[in-house]
Amino acid sequence: MAVVKPSALGTPSGRLGNIVVYEVKGQVRMRLLPADYKDPKSPAQVAQRGRVKGVAALYRSLQFPLRDFWKKLAEGTMLNGYNLFLKANIANVAGDGNVADWKKVVLCDGTLRLPEGVKVEEREGGEVVVEWDARTKDWREMKEVMQVAIYGLRKTCKTLQVWVDVVGGAEWREGRMVWKMPAEARGKCRAYGFFREPYGGAVSRSFYIGEFEGKEAGEGNGTKA
Repeated sequence: MAVVKPSALGTPSGRLGNIVVYEVKGQVRMRLLPADYKDPKSPAQVAQRGRVKGVAALYRSLQFPLRDFWKKLAEGTMLNGYNLFLKANIANVAGDGNVADWKKVVLCDGTLRLPEGVKVEEREGGEVVVEWDARTKDWREMKEVMQVAIYGLRKTCKTLQVWVDVVGGAEWREGRMVWKMPAEARGKCRAYGFFREPYGGAVSRSFYIGEFEGKEAGEGNGTKA
């Protein structure tokens, strides 16, 4: 790197061949660009773009209030909600844009901790029982409410969405929640639980509940993720 003194013609900047001129804290500097570069069409680059597209498709499917959870989590950082979502999910998306393991998908994240000993049992009639260890040393956690986010098709939409089922819910202190797929869900859907402070506020990281069948699915273009 070389340091250049400003001339009467002003501060130089820009690129000349493989030399870049730029200013840092009043000093004009020059540096050489690296001679080698990565092929934008190499298998590694193509796979990385596929992973990013897959994560972006999943993020676009997030409905209110899921995106707001990510935005809130990004407050006070140099990142935005999408950056955090990308960071949490990019390693779980293959180069073709498809999710590698649905159990590892993170639909929301936050500062609340998850209870221990979470168990899921599917019963006849479409009921799903989620149980957890309700013991806690912090009384404030007792009223945190478990909610369910669903990834799939809805009755009123032809594209895949992730939405929060507003029906039902159980407080942490209960240690148990009985849930059933809502009537608006169509075809194969995946469900994820998370805990949320009452009346909004902070949330926990999501956890996988399982894959369930809703009503008969209509046509939809969906997304790869």
